[in-house]
Amino acid sequence: MFAYIGNSRDELERLVGGLENAARVDKVAVKLGMKHTTHQDGWGFAIYSDRGISFYKSEKPIFDDEKVLPPTAGKIYAIYHARQASKGYAVRRRFSHPFLGETDENYVFLTHNGTLDGQKLAEELNFHGDALDSELALKYALQNDSLGQAVTDLQEYTMPNSALNLLILQISKDGGAEVFVKHYYKKDRAMLDKTEYYSILSESLAEGKAVFSSTLNYYGFSGKELARDDLVPLSAV
Repeated sequence: MFAYIGNSRDELERLVGGLENAARVDKVAVKLGMKHTTHQDGWGFAIYSDRGISFYKSEKPIFDDEKVLPPTAGKIYAIYHARQASKGYAVRRRFSHPFLGETDENYVFLTHNGTLDGQKLAEELNFHGDALDSELALKYALQNDSLGQAVTDLQEYTMPNSALNLLILQISKDGGAEVFVKHYYKKDRAMLDKTEYYSILSESLAEGKAVFSSTLNYYGFSGKELARDDLVPLSAV
């Protein structure tokens, strides 16, 4: 997954190309000898600019789907995700990221890498239905007046030997937007062999800023690991 804020469609297209290649062969997963090295279980994006909001989800792999960048104008705010479904979860368009939620003031799009305790989240939310842990994370975040505090609280639902990596595009109904990033994993002995896999990297480009999953560094980028931290605006990274 990646997020971008900037003024260049070319930079955004280059990031999409990197994500496509990384989804086809996740070189970090290959390097670590992991069983699943392809993110083929759907993809999607949310983009905001002066031309409005564009939102797309597909059950197809990003490398087998048409990737037409929607019209944009002015500053671009974007989040993209290529899904590798957790064991036992179906591959359907509705399960592709990003997920969309709404408050009185904002539209909120969320992408997530890692695994949360979905059963525990559903019980906390008194939710009965078919939903991914990522969808439940968004529902949980939106029930709190403080998005930052809610995301911090979600750390407690992170499964052992996994992560809570989030990209959030928040669009004000009055105009304006921001992208937020959350990079978290439990840095203990069990995670030592997966540190690179769960790393989020940041890079300043010529006309914008990007954060992305570590495997994009093997496909034309040279980001540095973002500090594990609270939810922070990409514009401040």
